[in-house]
Amino acid sequence: MTLKELIEHIKNTNPTIQELREIEDLLGFYLKLSWSQIKMKGDQVLSAEQRNLIMKAVERLALGEPLAHITGTKFFYKSEFYVSPDVLIPRPETEILVEQALQRVPKQGAFQIMDLGAGSGCIGLSIAKERPCTNVHLIEASRGALIVAQKNQENLGLRQVQCIHGTVGDCAFKLEHLREQIDLIVANPPYIAKGDPRVERRVHHFEPHQALYADNQGLMWIHKWLIWGYDYLKPGGVFIFEFGQDQERAILPLLEKMAYTTPSLVKDYAAINRFMIVHKKG
Repeated sequence: MTLKELIEHIKNTNPTIQELREIEDLLGFYLKLSWSQIKMKGDQVLSAEQRNLIMKAVERLALGEPLAHITGTKFFYKSEFYVSPDVLIPRPETEILVEQALQRVPKQGAFQIMDLGAGSGCIGLSIAKERPCTNVHLIEASRGALIVAQKNQENLGLRQVQCIHGTVGDCAFKLEHLREQIDLIVANPPYIAKGDPRVERRVHHFEPHQALYADNQGLMWIHKWLIWGYDYLKPGGVFIFEFGQDQERAILPLLEKMAYTTPSLVKDYAAINRFMIVHKKG
């Protein structure tokens, strides 16, 4: 069976797999071929061993398991990241958060950054890779997720990164040596309201709920993290975070109670307000 014939066979026998690109990316992973090579090498004949290996992975994909969990990798910003079921799969729109952060991080000189709820570390590590002079602190409550972040740190060879276990927003979790020392905080907090019908089935069933859902209509951790992070920002420091659709009105009252500036909003690729940028007054 050729590569082209296998693709057609997968499409015809697995109607639940809607995206051709997912099939091609799966084949590329197991055959060590780029996407363009998959397109060009349709006449390549596959061995029985290759077909069996691929079809077992296809069965998992057909059941809804995310491709990133099957391959254990996901490309984000400019790097390949290791992922597992302990972390959220990095989303393309979150690259906007990295870009917004990099606009505010100087290319030279000392700069202190916190990545709250770091998960795979894709946000903080991407910034650290682009700005080698920074010190980046990845903070994560899940030990399983922290192991993933540490592995990605090692894979990328980023020595200026510290991985810290702790629950952001817990009054018992304090980092006194960093109080009012942080120039920039980045975060993608859990912000989905429990029971939100817009959540995709595969996301709900395969990704960690503690990284997806929050009480108080999805706002609990945003509120807690803004309060907790305030003490660690320098006066004038910047807090950039992702939030859910239509949540900005509910977030504004908290910002008004604290000494944060009026926020700037940044849209995602679907032209929906998705990121908020605030400064600590000082």
